[in-house]
Amino acid sequence: MIVVLDTNILISSVFWRGQPYQVVLAAIQKKFTLCLSPSILRECEEKLRNKFRFPEEKLEKFMELLISASEIVVPAFKIAAVKSDSKDNHIIECAVACKASVIVSGDHHLLDLKEYQGISILSAKRFLEKMEEN
Repeated sequence: MIVVLDTNILISSVFWRGQPYQVVLAAIQKKFTLCLSPSILRECEEKLRNKFRFPEEKLEKFMELLISASEIVVPAFKIAAVKSDSKDNHIIECAVACKASVIVSGDHHLLDLKEYQGISILSAKRFLEKMEEN
């Protein structure tokens, strides 16, 4: 299963040990194929550094861990699926480019879509439940 994680899931996993942490841990443990784009990585790094003032040394280690646990894809196209928040479209672009089956997000703009071109958009809780079912 190929999965794209939204930036809010990645950032939440750094600070709390809840469901987003469990999802990221499952990715690191290779329980599914994590697919990220340079845009998602850049957004995650910028928010951790600028918004959360995450210590630089820990930031570097976290980004290295994410990159080593991921397949990096560079979408060659733009998608305008999220009308209510166009900044979220890069998540969908990544998912389409890597032929993901699931996007995991905590962002209601994405969750409200429920799916895009056959790609399920799930909360961390729902994704973990689906993993347990399989």
